[in-house]
Amino acid sequence: MIDEIINQQLSAGIVSHVYCSCGSLADDQPHYRYLHLPNNQQIFDLASLSKPLVTLPLLVDSYLQGRLEFNWTLSRWLASSPLALTDQLLGLSIAELIGHQTGLVAWHNFWLPTLAKQTLSLEEATTILNRCPIRDNKDYLYSDLNYILLGLALAEVNGKSLAELFADLFKKLNFLPKIYCGFVPPEAKITDTVVSGYCRIRRRWLRGEVHDENCAALGGISGHAGLFGSGDDLIAYLRSLFTGNIGLEIINRNNQQRFGLMRESYALTPVLGHLGFTGCAFWLDVVRGNYALLLTNRTLKHRLVASFSETRRKIFNKLFRAMRGMH
Repeated sequence: MIDEIINQQLSAGIVSHVYCSCGSLADDQPHYRYLHLPNNQQIFDLASLSKPLVTLPLLVDSYLQGRLEFNWTLSRWLASSPLALTDQLLGLSIAELIGHQTGLVAWHNFWLPTLAKQTLSLEEATTILNRCPIRDNKDYLYSDLNYILLGLALAEVNGKSLAELFADLFKKLNFLPKIYCGFVPPEAKITDTVVSGYCRIRRRWLRGEVHDENCAALGGISGHAGLFGSGDDLIAYLRSLFTGNIGLEIINRNNQQRFGLMRESYALTPVLGHLGFTGCAFWLDVVRGNYALLLTNRTLKHRLVASFSETRRKIFNKLFRAMRGMH
């Protein structure tokens, strides 16, 4: 049973909070739902789920409005912007950035030595980006840098922060969070937020403050991380997004090429979705219209827990096996 698998992680102290659910995107109520949310703390740091659930939908929405083409280079998209990037970065296309086929290295340190002092300015952030190594080989390499760059570009082109653009997207989708879904939970919501772990750099336990150091250095709002949300709100958002034009466009493009979502197979079911470093993940069976969601604070005990990957695989295999049995 899924409960037994999760209880092993809870007993080992690897996680303290869990939200697990699966169901149909067409139904209001999930087929299965497991909660372990002490003190009613139910808002999770969603980490890299920010990429497919914030940055990618905003880009696709701009495309559907005729405001960009995915084959455009950053130079063309940012033609009227003062964003001071190198010619090499400006020569990258939006599609290459979305699909992690830019040659940018997997990770680069933005926060040292600024994290403990202040938020990076746009000028400082672009200066660091300009110094990031770029390989000649543009084969697929997952990199946060691609979405940091996309996030900065989205904000610059639209003259709004990603948080403001995300709020605008909610209105377009007629989506209203009941608990919380967004960047940087307000003070009133901090006590409802799950502790994600202890940060040795900031020298404090992180609650309502993004775990990712690069995102923190960028003010907690970036294209690659920074999203927080409750499980119930995330399910409602998945339903709103992936049953509408924006989500369907994302799915169609991912069926043809790499386009911001990862591919996996659980219980012999091909799925699209994404992982988050803090222990969060969602997967979609786009053929049957099903979803599966797991939210935890895997970074509570250590940054890396080798056994968690296998635990997550076991859980999603069981979730999709249960959903497949409904059809």
